[in-house]
Amino acid sequence: MEVLDDTEVTLLREDQLSLGIVLVQLMKSMGVSLYLTCWMSLRLLGSFFGLVAVGLLITGLVAGFIPLPGNVGEAWKVLRFVLIVIGGSTLLLSLFSLFAILVVPPVAFEKEQVLNGSSSIDVKQITGLRVSESAMSLSLTLCYKQEGHTTELPLYLVRNAATQQKLDSIQAWCAAREIGVEVG
Repeated sequence: MEVLDDTEVTLLREDQLSLGIVLVQLMKSMGVSLYLTCWMSLRLLGSFFGLVAVGLLITGLVAGFIPLPGNVGEAWKVLRFVLIVIGGSTLLLSLFSLFAILVVPPVAFEKEQVLNGSSSIDVKQITGLRVSESAMSLSLTLCYKQEGHTTELPLYLVRNAATQQKLDSIQAWCAAREIGVEVG
């Protein structure tokens, strides 16, 4: 596939970040963080050490070393402590994911490859590009074959005239390389 088109498009950090995009991604990551925290807590209870801890807790309750809550106020304190631990873990995971959201590598559509930070995708591996619009951003999903399975690279773009021109250039880049573009 000899391509005579020399169009190159680079999506910089300014093209990929806005307050709306960061907030939407942060909300998604907070939901995933809460799910992961609960999953890790339940998974820990199913491990050997978790079972030992639960066994010691039950033994302490039966033997009287650990008193049961006598009224609703004390039970609320225990429940509140558990909720604070889960919430703190969720907040910590969300903070780490916020740093990952804010570190956006530049993406360059070059003649024979797409560079995403330090990794590259050969044009022959790309199977398609999906473009969708929301109220705050444009979403590009680059689909490519990697080691026998299809991988997706989502890119979120700020909605403005400059990124619209870059999107048009990317669609022309795909057309020159006979890569299907799905708009929807």
